[in-house]
Amino acid sequence: MHVEHLFFKHHKGDDYFFKDLSFTLEKGKMHALHGKNGVGKSVLFDILHKTAPCNSLFLGKIVSEKIECLSQQFDITLANEFTFLENLQCSSFKKFPSPFRFLKQVDHFGSIEIEKILLRFHIDPTLLVHKLSGAQRQILALLMKLAKKPKILLLDEPTAALDEENATMVFEFLNSLQNITLFVICHDQKMIHRYATGTHFTLKKHHDGSRILIS
Repeated sequence: MHVEHLFFKHHKGDDYFFKDLSFTLEKGKMHALHGKNGVGKSVLFDILHKTAPCNSLFLGKIVSEKIECLSQQFDITLANEFTFLENLQCSSFKKFPSPFRFLKQVDHFGSIEIEKILLRFHIDPTLLVHKLSGAQRQILALLMKLAKKPKILLLDEPTAALDEENATMVFEFLNSLQNITLFVICHDQKMIHRYATGTHFTLKKHHDGSRILIS
C-alpha cells in the first residue's frame, strides 16, 4: 500500500484532520500504528478502507490491493447461534453445503490450512460461537475476513478485550499468515514489539490541529 499526499476533513467547513499525509506499507509484513486515544487512528483506517462518512472531504492518492478491516466490535460479525464452522461456511459460500463437505473444501483456505489452525488453537469447529474463547472468536472473525481474499488487513485493537494468553493466541495466528500485509492498532506494546515485523508508525496531533504520522 502506498498513500500519497492525503488530505482529509470530517466536513467541508472544518480544518484539515489529515494534511499532506504520505506513507508506505511494505508487502507481507505486520505494521503497527500507535497513538493516544482519540488522536484519529480509527479515522485513518476508515479512510484506507474507504468507509469514511460521505459528507467528509478527501483528497490524495491511495494505491493498494484489496483491503479488509476488522473493527474492535468484531463480535457483531459472528452469529452466536451458529457453530464456528457454520459461521466460516456462511462467509465463504452463497449456498449452504453440509459441514463435512465444507471442511474438506476449505482444507486450504488460500494459503491457510484450516485443519491445522483448528488443531493448533484447540478449536472445536462444532462448538457454538458463544462457547468459544475470546481468542477463538477473534480467529474466526479473522478467517471470515480472509475468506474475501484481501491482500491487506487492517486490525483495530484486535486484542483489546483479551487477557495475555488469548492475546498471544491471536498474534500467533496473525504471525502464521502468509502473503498478507497487516496494519495493526494495538496498545499492548509487548505484543507489538514481539510480533510486528514492519514499520512502527505513531500518529500525533500537530500544533495546527492536523494529525502527523511519524515512523
